[in-house]
Amino acid sequence: LHEFGHALVARRFGIGTRRITLLPIGGVAELEGTPADPRAELWIALAGPAVNLAIAAALALVGVVTGVFAAGGPLAMVVNSLLWANVMLGAFNLIPAFPMDGGRVFRAWMTRRHGRRRATEMAAKLGRLLAVGFGLWGIFGSNPVLVLVAVFVYFAAGRELAMAMREPTVDPRMSHPDPFQRTAPHTVTEVVLDPWGRPVRRVVVVRPR
Repeated sequence: LHEFGHALVARRFGIGTRRITLLPIGGVAELEGTPADPRAELWIALAGPAVNLAIAAALALVGVVTGVFAAGGPLAMVVNSLLWANVMLGAFNLIPAFPMDGGRVFRAWMTRRHGRRRATEMAAKLGRLLAVGFGLWGIFGSNPVLVLVAVFVYFAAGRELAMAMREPTVDPRMSHPDPFQRTAPHTVTEVVLDPWGRPVRRVVVVRPR
């Protein structure tokens, strides 16, 4: 349900989901693209933990209204375990260790100030730093699951960073709405300046027929 939350909100922003893969340490919703708008990435990232917290709230409400908690017994233990499992899962995913949900929230926030590529670098470095911390905690605490999570986060952060480095840096929205043309015999040096002598952001060179 956590991953379906991501998929549904992504669909709301016009991004499809290729597949949802279940892993031993959780699931991964593979989206068809990366949201260009940091606000979209923010809401998509928050959707997963929000589902967990909503499930926890629903279980708490059911347990109180139906008297399950008051009655105690095995059923109360099951409901209580599911409740806290969802609380912990939602809270854990909000840790800013990229590429976990909290890391994507951090990147979306930093994108507003530093641009997507720089924000990705910051989120990936923070994710790797936290992964090292998780790994040491797991080793000294004899917790192999935490070590496995640390390894996954460390290498996944590197993979996300490598993918971000391959993304185009030119935003189509920066293109001039009224481009001008120069024809031969003007040189390329002359073309990179607009008619008023100012440097342009984007130049398209077309070979003459």
